[in-house]
Amino acid sequence: MQSSSKRLLLIYPYKATFIDKDLQTLAEYYQLDQIKGQDYAKSLSGYLKLFLDIGRRVGKADICFAWFADIRTLFTIFWARIYKKKTIVQIGGYETCNLPKFNYGGFRSWSSKRKILYILKHADLLVTFSDFSAREVKHYTSEKSVKVINLGIDIQTPLSKKKRRNLIVTIANATRYKYKLKGLDTFARVATRFRDMEFMIIGDYDKKTKSELLEINPDLRFTGYINNKELGKILTQAKIYCQLSYRESFGMALLEAMSYGCVPVVTDRGALPEVAGKKAFYTEYGNIEQTVTAIRKAENCEDRAGFNRRAREKFPLKKRKQALIQEFEGLL
Repeated sequence: MQSSSKRLLLIYPYKATFIDKDLQTLAEYYQLDQIKGQDYAKSLSGYLKLFLDIGRRVGKADICFAWFADIRTLFTIFWARIYKKKTIVQIGGYETCNLPKFNYGGFRSWSSKRKILYILKHADLLVTFSDFSAREVKHYTSEKSVKVINLGIDIQTPLSKKKRRNLIVTIANATRYKYKLKGLDTFARVATRFRDMEFMIIGDYDKKTKSELLEINPDLRFTGYINNKELGKILTQAKIYCQLSYRESFGMALLEAMSYGCVPVVTDRGALPEVAGKKAFYTEYGNIEQTVTAIRKAENCEDRAGFNRRAREKFPLKKRKQALIQEFEGLL
C-alpha cells in the first residue's frame, strides 16, 4: 500500500540486515529516496558533493530518516531546518558515550561531540533501541523528542528439539578496537576452564587479534564472517550464548541467539538485561570466576523454550514496524 503523495529521504552509512528491515517496511508506505554512506569518498570534494546532494534531495522530501548521528545526518539536519522538513534520527548508542580505554564513542573528540550535540538538539525525533540508550540521550536533549523503538526479529523456524552440542558461542568482531569492548579476552580465558566444551567466536577478525586470543586459548574456534543461514545452523546446535561486553546499546546478536533457544550468559551492563530478561545468567564484565559460575549454571538450564518465547513475543519485528510508521505519520 504505497502512498505516492509522501516522499521519504532515507540516509544510512552501510548495508545491514536490521537497516534492510526498516527499508522494506518504509517502502510499503512511502516513496523512498536513498543515500548510502559508501556512495561518497571521504575527502573534501566528496563531502562537498554529499552536502550539496543531500540539500537537493531534502528539498524534494516530505520527511527525512537518518541512521546514526554522523556527518550525513548533520548535513540532513542542516538542510531540513532551511527547508522546514521533519527529521527522525536513529541513534545507535556509540554516539553518546566516551570510553577512552577502548578508544570508543562519539564523544571522544571535541569536534565529533559538537556534531552529535547539534543533531540531538535539532532533530524532530530521536529513536533509540533501548531504555538504556534513551536515558543517555535524554541527558542532552528534551525527553519529549526521544522514543524507544526496539529492534525486532521475524525468525519463523520452530525451536529445534534435537540434542545440543557442547558448544558455547559469542558473536563479535575479533578486531583491534573491538575485542576487549566485546569481552572476547574474557571469553578466551573462561574457555580454558571448560575442557569438555567447544568455544566459538563468530564474526570477522584480524590476524593479530586472533593470534593474541589463541595465545590465551589455542582451542578457540573462529568462523570468520558467515551468512545468516550458516549462523542459524550454528545457533540451533549451540547450548549457550555469551555476550560478555562492557557495553551494548541493545544486543541484536543476543536476541537472535535466544530466538534459536540458546541459554544466555551476559554481563549486567548496558541494555543486555533489557533483552535477556530476569531468567538469564549474569556476570560482571571481565570477572572470570563469576563468568565460569554463570556458565556452569546455564549448562543445567532446560528452559530454552522460555528464552525463545521471550525473544519472539517481546521483540517481534512487527512491533518495530508499527511503531516506526506511527511516529512517521505523527510527524507528517
